[in-house]
Amino acid sequence: MENMIDVFTVIFERLSVEWPVFFEEKDTESFANDYIVFKLPPSSSTKYRDNLILEVTLWSYLEDRDTVHLEQKWAEVDKKLQHHMHLDDNQLLIFQKTSQGMIPDPDKNVRRRELRYLVKREERIDY
Repeated sequence: MENMIDVFTVIFERLSVEWPVFFEEKDTESFANDYIVFKLPPSSSTKYRDNLILEVTLWSYLEDRDTVHLEQKWAEVDKKLQHHMHLDDNQLLIFQKTSQGMIPDPDKNVRRRELRYLVKREERIDY
């Protein structure tokens, strides 16, 4: 579990782009105009390696705005995650984008964009 805390720390750091960041789902009653939600669905693991899927969704309530701010933030988040490598005392993380796209929403004022990454995590082992 401690290793996953390290992974979450790196993800939160990379997603720090002036929008609030939440893990998993956010209560829609407290909907902010713009925010980011990420989740890590079940993934495959071996003794010293994990292949994690990172799903990042950008949410924007448009009100009277167009989507330019959302598209810019989408590109900014992708730039911070795509091909990012992180090495610390416990692990090596490598982020590779697998897909991106627009997600339809029943509310005509809400726009969503999603990015998905394969996060290869290798545990550091001292022999």
